[in-house]
Amino acid sequence: MKNLFKGIALSFLCALSIDSFGQTEHKPLSSIQYGENPKLHARGLTANKKKIFVAASDGKLYIIDRKTETVEERDYHRNVELRDIEVSKKYIILLASGDSSSTISINRKNDVYVINEYEGLFLDGISLVKNSLFMMGDPMSDRFMLFNSNDNGESWTQLDSLPQSIQGEAGFAASGTNVQMTSIKNWYFVSGGMDSRFYSTNDAGKTWNDSELGFKPCESCGAYSFIILPDNKTIVSVGGDYTKPDERIGTSRISNDGGTTWHSPKVDLMGYRSNVMHHRGIIYACGTNGIDVSTDFGESWSEFATGNYFIITVFKKQLVASTIEGTLDFYSLQKKK
Repeated sequence: MKNLFKGIALSFLCALSIDSFGQTEHKPLSSIQYGENPKLHARGLTANKKKIFVAASDGKLYIIDRKTETVEERDYHRNVELRDIEVSKKYIILLASGDSSSTISINRKNDVYVINEYEGLFLDGISLVKNSLFMMGDPMSDRFMLFNSNDNGESWTQLDSLPQSIQGEAGFAASGTNVQMTSIKNWYFVSGGMDSRFYSTNDAGKTWNDSELGFKPCESCGAYSFIILPDNKTIVSVGGDYTKPDERIGTSRISNDGGTTWHSPKVDLMGYRSNVMHHRGIIYACGTNGIDVSTDFGESWSEFATGNYFIITVFKKQLVASTIEGTLDFYSLQKKK
């Protein structure tokens, strides 16, 4: 195998939080530029205890080691945007989506990788539990395209039971978080467009249930991301209309019964959001005009930081946010009240 690593120096930009109109506006503690292309961004982002993994718009994987202050660059020659990533102890699984899509399963021990191609199919997201993966793609012939892998993404099987879509309903691959697994058999995904629905199965895709989320119907509207809280009953979905990033009405929906019924929050997000995540009782959501935070399980939101962000995660007690110009911003985590 050809060595695909390329070392890049890290740059850190420090800033302090400032107080504005009686509220603390969070500013990045530091920033890392993993790539030099001004148009570079990442919709796929995750981390383990030692490293941060970035699946970027240039089709490359960047692995950041903050201890050694280096970035490893890996190019798998997809020539299409990477939109999702999952990392286990033994494998890295990448999702590349465009007019055609592919998955890349990388053995972390020997760097041998397997690529699976999907001609004419746009894939939206993947989710991993142990060595099992669930993958969702846009509808073909009015059916959502769903796949399962039990070998860390080296091979995939299309499900026999494929939920029917309505005209104009599809998935949004904004952050790879419109697909979730909570166990080997419990899989979920959300849709948007002319209809926004929450889909769930508790038997590994043999049968499916769905419920109406209640987002406004339009081509660019709907659910872009969701999280299932540890009680398996509270679910928060975020989205809105990416063409109207500052529009606050109808940007999130909440379920307290495992996805059967949905309601709006008391105080909604500050605009369109592409990603939502949960960390120790705090929920964060990010989008084109900033990051918001909720300390009451999504019932009310307040502004956390401003900026253009695609996806967020947590690394070593800091919030990591993917922004424009090949940059990650690092923030202090919100303290629970």
